Amino acid sequence: MGRSLKLQLNQFADMFDDEFSSIHSSNITYYKNLHAKTIKAAGSRVGGFMYERAKEIPSSIDWRKKGAVNAIKNQGGCGSCWAFAAVAAVESIHQIKTNELVSLSEQEVVDCDYRDGGCRGGHYNSAFEFIMENGGITIEDNYPYYEGDGYCRRRRGYNERVRIDGYENVPRNNEYALMKAVAHQPIAVAIASVVVVGYGTDEDGDYWIIRNQYGTQWGMNGYMKMQRGARNPEGVCGMAMQPAYPVKY
Repeated sequence: MGRSLKLQLNQFADMFDDEFSSIHSSNITYYKNLHAKTIKAAGSRVGGFMYERAKEIPSSIDWRKKGAVNAIKNQGGCGSCWAFAAVAAVESIHQIKTNELVSLSEQEVVDCDYRDGGCRGGHYNSAFEFIMENGGITIEDNYPYYEGDGYCRRRRGYNERVRIDGYENVPRNNEYALMKAVAHQPIAVAIASVVVVGYGTDEDGDYWIIRNQYGTQWGMNGYMKMQRGARNPEGVCGMAMQPAYPVKY
């Protein structure tokens, strides 16, 4: 009675704690010298928070219903949540700007982004930097996911590439700023690394809509609702500590 959460068995039920944690637990890394920045190209956006002055914020939004979110994916036994979060955010902003929803390659990021650690972990901000410096990211059909580290198989001949113009950080420990950002596009956050694809209110209170990459057997068909408006400034599970998003003109 009064509970807003139901649990049942899924693919993680028979894992030991350390086994699960080695792949799926949060790895919030404070990169002292990692700031929002872009490649030195004409028109690239550098830093800032472009939604700071946003005034008309809807009471709820669900980017799934707007066609800006791909089907749930599954990172499997690779600690690549950082790559999945970055790619999902790029897929969404590309759809918002072009009205074209495409599935992009997480494996290209895992294999070719040498700033990060592949299946050992990484950060979506440096993945955004890789995507910019790489001239974009190819579609999943060209470079499919295989749940492991590999050598970089990027091909210059891949014509199907999605590019971004920069990335920005949402002000830390500020759920209202995060709400402003999510009102305009899905946002990567560091719980582990997941994407906030909406927010709303129901009989249990205010919530965020979280898109994970553990397959559809996890949570609510791959999604979950998480409390919005926590007493602590960093939000539940620290989700307001390091939000970031790609910029595309």
